[in-house]
Amino acid sequence: MQDSQITGGLGGAAQGAATGSAFGTYGAIAGGVIGGISGILSGGGEDEAQKLAEEQAKMIEMQAREEQRKKILMMNTAVGETKARTYASNILDTGSAKKYRNMMETEYRRELAYDRMMTKKQVEYTLEGGQVAADSIKRAGIGSMFDGFTKLGAAAAGGAFDTSNPALNEQGVARTSAASYKPPAYIGT
Repeated sequence: MQDSQITGGLGGAAQGAATGSAFGTYGAIAGGVIGGISGILSGGGEDEAQKLAEEQAKMIEMQAREEQRKKILMMNTAVGETKARTYASNILDTGSAKKYRNMMETEYRRELAYDRMMTKKQVEYTLEGGQVAADSIKRAGIGSMFDGFTKLGAAAAGGAFDTSNPALNEQGVARTSAASYKPPAYIGT
């Protein structure tokens, strides 16, 4: 979580300073502080994304275990009933009755193996998805940082921090068109 908070704070400070530079040096400082704080507060979340994915993976495993428990119970019941019917009809437990019961057990075991494999894959994909989300949050913070520094560099290159800039007054604040307006010499003479 610290990575995206730091990069978000740096990017926010740079963007705030670039935006505030239109109001002079003090505006750039105030914009940088405000942008940095908001960047830190908006950063983070990658740990939460991973924790959420881990919780979801646990839920998938719990649900799968319950479904498998039910399937094993159903298999044992079906096989037991088949065996009981065989014995109740005074037929020897050989030949087709035994073959049918073995095929039924084999099919249930295949289904259980398939369910376990699918559960394992779902858990893996869920955890990988959480990691992808966390990495995406980190990359967004880094992108915000570079974007902020680009804007700050453009503002500096445009003379925003140059106190000798004729567009700025003595306090380093951008002159507005009304403040820098000088009437023509013939008015008021």
